[in-house]
Amino acid sequence: MELQSQPYVGYYYDPLTISVEVVSRVKKQEKFTDLIPIFSWRKKEYELFLIVIQKLGAIGYGLAKKSTGVTTGGLRIQFIEYVNFPDAIPESELSILFENNPPENKTLFNAVVWQNIRAHVIKLYPTINEKILELEAKQQASKFYAKNNADTILLFERDAVNLALQISQFEDNLLTQWQKPTTDEVAPFLEGLVSARLTEDVMIIQDSKVFGGWEFLKSDISNAVQFRKNEQILTILYANRTRLESNFGVDLIYYFHEYRSYIMVQYKKKILEFGQYVYRPNNISYQNEIERMKEICSQIKHQSTEDITDYRLNSGLFFFKFCNEDQFDPNSAEMIRGEYYPLELWETFVNSPLALGPKNGIVLNDRNSRRYLSNTKFIDLAEDGWLGSKISDEELITSIIRKSLES
Repeated sequence: MELQSQPYVGYYYDPLTISVEVVSRVKKQEKFTDLIPIFSWRKKEYELFLIVIQKLGAIGYGLAKKSTGVTTGGLRIQFIEYVNFPDAIPESELSILFENNPPENKTLFNAVVWQNIRAHVIKLYPTINEKILELEAKQQASKFYAKNNADTILLFERDAVNLALQISQFEDNLLTQWQKPTTDEVAPFLEGLVSARLTEDVMIIQDSKVFGGWEFLKSDISNAVQFRKNEQILTILYANRTRLESNFGVDLIYYFHEYRSYIMVQYKKKILEFGQYVYRPNNISYQNEIERMKEICSQIKHQSTEDITDYRLNSGLFFFKFCNEDQFDPNSAEMIRGEYYPLELWETFVNSPLALGPKNGIVLNDRNSRRYLSNTKFIDLAEDGWLGSKISDEELITSIIRKSLES
């Protein structure tokens, strides 16, 4: 396998307090996430890391992608694949390779140092050279972009492939395992997997199978997918085009077990018009969804209990998520990028002068979309129980969901 000739660089990663867990995960080829103290990411979707364990040495290479956005603590990344070294390279050897100028914890090497490290690894363990080349090819694949007038056709073809893979319940990392083809015997829509013009269905399917850095546990016949993070359990129920959507007016239902809390999300696609993405709430389906949401809101009580886990910043359970139809991150298995509006905030917006378009129609666009929750903020608040329904409403909501599933 041939690599592109451009200089190669990578990052240094020391897991510190979670070293034991990381060693186990790397050996078993399991995914994990960590918050690293860097605030910049090169213009690539994936990066290579030299994984170094204190008092043990370098144990292998890891391929990582951004998991969520930059926070006050740095950048959250997810390791998705590894090349294990047959034996750890001691720290004494590493200090020589670093040219007596070791990087600060979890930072970027320069190209010369990285090449010295790579050459030393191959010299020590020539049998893993092919695996390293494969990992580097996957990292480089994230830079490929389609060129020429066939872009639009490729986007739609790729959209169909993505939808087929998701419906068939293939693992979510299949789309991240693309490599640049070495022959011409490949269908044109498989040569890129670069970007897609997404339908709302594809957006919903994607977000039903991933939630931040939570670990996938299982899925079942009722379109429910279960995740775990530490000791917490999250269940996501796919409601689009089912009786659940008819009853609640939403596409996805989140249930956080620890907080006995529901969050419900309706997806809306923003389309490109005259250089900006817009959504216009002027169709019948939107009006029906709003009515169903308000009907449910009229039934719930929002009463607090003495349980400390029942405290919410906002006990509203309905959200709209607005997503641009063009998503240029097809190699990613992360949530679809979008803007979350709690129902109350959305109603405030549509009733304000800010929402008026040039012809006095209601429109959400890139200019007036100012106050919303990003994926990162939504995940952080939701997983810590700051959003969602109260415990007192769990029984009512559960009953409606159960009846919907039975029918």
